[in-house]
Amino acid sequence: MEFQFINKHDYLVATLPDTTINSQRARTVFRTIKGECQKHNCRKVLLNELALESRKIPSHELRSISEFLADIHLALLCRPELIDDHAKLLSAMTFADDYRVKHFSVEHEAVNWLVSQH
Repeated sequence: MEFQFINKHDYLVATLPDTTINSQRARTVFRTIKGECQKHNCRKVLLNELALESRKIPSHELRSISEFLADIHLALLCRPELIDDHAKLLSAMTFADDYRVKHFSVEHEAVNWLVSQH
């Protein structure tokens, strides 16, 4: 399943239609995000994952999946129950690598965080 990007001037918005995501799909999504960021000369993305019901990504694969996001700030808008230990681990790893992935369940909080990133 593909998804479209909308340019909001300060950031890009993409809506992921998937209900489940695995490691292979996550890599494809992150590669696509990187390509769109380069195309639009933008380093901030709001990824709407509200349709997502589950993630099937092992903890040991999180770092290799997220390597496509170097230099990109990514706000993931998802259901509150998906902001679990895996989500927190991904955020911690990307923070240590000097790019940011953060999960939100409220859209205006995600947008506020994105626009505050430099």
